[in-house]
Amino acid sequence: MIEELQKIGLTAGESKVYLALLKLGPSKVGNIVKESNVSYSKVYDVLERLVSKGLASETVIQKTKHYRAVEPFQLSEYIHKKEEEVAEQKKVLDGILGDLKALNKEQERNKAELFFGLSGIKTAYSILMEEEEKVLRFFYPAHSFGENTFYRRLYPKLEEKGISVRGIGSGSKPVKLPKNVKIKTVSFPVPGTIDIIGSKTLILSWTDNPTAVLIHSAEITDHFKRYFDSVWNVAE
Repeated sequence: MIEELQKIGLTAGESKVYLALLKLGPSKVGNIVKESNVSYSKVYDVLERLVSKGLASETVIQKTKHYRAVEPFQLSEYIHKKEEEVAEQKKVLDGILGDLKALNKEQERNKAELFFGLSGIKTAYSILMEEEEKVLRFFYPAHSFGENTFYRRLYPKLEEKGISVRGIGSGSKPVKLPKNVKIKTVSFPVPGTIDIIGSKTLILSWTDNPTAVLIHSAEITDHFKRYFDSVWNVAE
């Protein structure tokens, strides 16, 4: 049950001590240490946190502190309290998000970020989709489009955002395309997998450990856009 308690927000130590308290009933610290296998150096801090979360209580019996777990149904109250806190945090964030974005835009007009793994690639694309421009240009090698399930899941999300897609690839044109995606092909190699939108350029490498470089630069992105448009005009 330790893992399950961790999933609802308790630490490993809190989970062990809480279960020990349920088994023991009102207990002195020494007994709690033996039952939970949490050391003396840590158990006092853990007990204090459980008390503050409303999951344990302390009493003094014959001048000695004893601790006990509250009834398990209080875990539901603990979760409810967390939900209220998250809702309040979201409300606060919504109120300042615009200002935070403005600060970020002002302070970091030109930068590059590295992303690793599939989760990193997803984060990079989520940043791209926040751009105001509604046309995503991209280059792709022949082997990377259509075979990658990531893209098959991405394009419907782009459509939901009202973003249309133009792609230039080498090799044959994919047979089936989402309605928001237009593809042209060229007979010469294209410069890797590159996505261009707004003031951002995303360069990807689909190796065993996918890697992406997200460039925040209107100047660099404009260069890529001009190159893309010149190729688009002659592509088939």
